Amino acid sequence: MKKIILLIGVLIVIGLIFFAIKSNPSTSPNSSNESNTIHGQAWKLVKIGEQNQKDIILVEQKNISDSFVINFSNISWQFNGHAFCNSYGGDYRIEDNGKISLSNISSGLGKTDCGKSGNDEENKYFSTLNAMTEYEITTDNSGKILHLKNATASMDFLPFQ
Repeated sequence: MKKIILLIGVLIVIGLIFFAIKSNPSTSPNSSNESNTIHGQAWKLVKIGEQNQKDIILVEQKNISDSFVINFSNISWQFNGHAFCNSYGGDYRIEDNGKISLSNISSGLGKTDCGKSGNDEENKYFSTLNAMTEYEITTDNSGKILHLKNATASMDFLPFQ
């Protein structure tokens, strides 16, 4: 009889732990909420610049649209990608309220000389990426768009095939 009571107690504890993990998306990268839409998808940068400014740099106009790609892992809270001519990676965390934090960003910056223009582009990309605090997924005629932003800057990404 004691073994049955102990077994029932253990099953209840396991059930409560499982429920707590599934109901808290900030602890589970595989949770089934809106944040899941960025996972397992490579995204290419199409816009970077200041919020609400006309001087947003359209990456496509510079003919390097496939040069800045980011991928958020659906297995762990890590991201990786390729900048103008160097790869990079780091950790991220998503909250239900549209908040995102990126940390421990490291790159091969300087390992491959991208030329002055390329190095400047990578520096701008990494400094802007590091400052992002919010994310949003929207849809328009061209499909899904990932918006990363903070109070002063924004980055827009499209799915990368």
